[in-house]
Amino acid sequence: MNKTFADHTERMPSLFSDLIGAEPLLVNAAGHPAAPGIYLLIDSSGSVQHVGRTRNLRQRLRAHRTANHNSASFAFKRARRELGIVASYTKTNSRAALQADEVFGACFRRHVDAVSAMTVRFLSVIDPVDQYLLELYAVLELNMPLDEFDTH
Repeated sequence: MNKTFADHTERMPSLFSDLIGAEPLLVNAAGHPAAPGIYLLIDSSGSVQHVGRTRNLRQRLRAHRTANHNSASFAFKRARRELGIVASYTKTNSRAALQADEVFGACFRRHVDAVSAMTVRFLSVIDPVDQYLLELYAVLELNMPLDEFDTH
């Protein structure tokens, strides 16, 4: 195995433990760091709903709370799942068309509100290799669906 890759992978259990142990903060609170790293979105039952990677946590959390299909991609995916709409690049199922649809739009806004009410745990991670590996490691450790990687 490549030594550099092995060095990175050896750090994952410790970084994951730090991420899980990070202080939970409200998604809609002010004062989040403008730092790169990995974050977990956690619902009111304590269940991790999303593992994300970001260059700037403050901006990313603001985007998650914006009712815009380009910014709030996690809420958009949740709405698509709830309504059974498969991702499509046709005009009728485009992101803009779905957001403009009355039923989908209401569902999407409900999910934006749900994400806004979640808590976040965040670990600042500067190294991009560690970021990519920790995001994947966390998804696997938490038994999350791998479909979140469809947009990477």
